[in-house]
Amino acid sequence: PIGHQLDNWSTTKEPTCLQKGLQEAICSRCNQTVTKEIDSIAHTPGEWTIKTYPSVISDGVRIQTCIVCGNTVKEEKYSLTMGQRNALREAEEYLRYMPFSRKGLIKQLLYEGYSEDDAIFAVDNVQVDWNEQCYKDAINYLDMMAFSKAGLIDQLKYEGYTDEQIEYAINKVGY
Repeated sequence: PIGHQLDNWSTTKEPTCLQKGLQEAICSRCNQTVTKEIDSIAHTPGEWTIKTYPSVISDGVRIQTCIVCGNTVKEEKYSLTMGQRNALREAEEYLRYMPFSRKGLIKQLLYEGYSEDDAIFAVDNVQVDWNEQCYKDAINYLDMMAFSKAGLIDQLKYEGYTDEQIEYAINKVGY
């Protein structure tokens, strides 16, 4: 036999990272359809996501998953810089003693001399319920003096809380 004469291969099934693909061609000599497998392709890594957040005392773990199949492509530990670690620790300490908005806590860390990047990192990685922080601040203000609803809203806005956080706090204090 002289073999098939296969010229125009067409892909009938695209390969993915999970499955092989298929190609086919028709022999110009005998008109028989011939198929062959295409090797599966490599994973398509997506953005890094946090699996475990780093803390003041331990490293975090981040993963990269395939955007096609969702399987983990890479996993690695990452640790905080000294500035991040100390800013996070200071943010945690401040929140133990008094309520802060996200903006207010960033301003406080900047005042303490942390870089803007470290302050934002710390505030975005501290374990906190911002709604509850707003509620605690509202209670503190109401304990100090009488506020109208509009006055309390204005004060909480001045402190840097979002409209949603303020609505939560206002409802919870009974306005």
